[in-house]
Amino acid sequence: MRSHISLFIAVLASTTLLLGRPPNLSVKVGGPLASAQIMLGSRSAAGRTLVPTLGFGLLSVSTKTSSNDEGGRESSDAAFRLFLPRAGVRIVGPQVSNLRTYLALEAFMLIPLVSGSDFSDRDKESIRDELDLLGLTVGYGSEYFFAPQFSLGGEVSLSWVYWDENYESE
Repeated sequence: MRSHISLFIAVLASTTLLLGRPPNLSVKVGGPLASAQIMLGSRSAAGRTLVPTLGFGLLSVSTKTSSNDEGGRESSDAAFRLFLPRAGVRIVGPQVSNLRTYLALEAFMLIPLVSGSDFSDRDKESIRDELDLLGLTVGYGSEYFFAPQFSLGGEVSLSWVYWDENYESE
């Protein structure tokens, strides 16, 4: 897990150094996933404008309970954190006035972290193995540019997840 995060940070840092300037940053807000996306500058190919992107999402859910019974005080906790590093491209459509549309294509990984007193090490490993997934996202979005470096937009997308499940009987 740490190697995945280190690799992602190294890619972001090297991209910034290679460009010689900070890339455009996009912050997506919406429940329950928080994410940030870096757009790496536009390129032209086959008459289309392409914008490569790198992104990172985070979903975090935790719970903590405690109770006082006749036998004493009991407490339990559980936390699930899902990291979603992703890379993709935006295919930009024509800009009409201050409105621009795009088609987004992304590949992502789902990297789970599980912790808590309610889980044994075997349970944690089993959950991590089941949720370590790869996926693709296709989306369509539009942005309204208030200024050259500030826009407000929306996106509708569909994600496909590759889940390879192997069960062994004991």
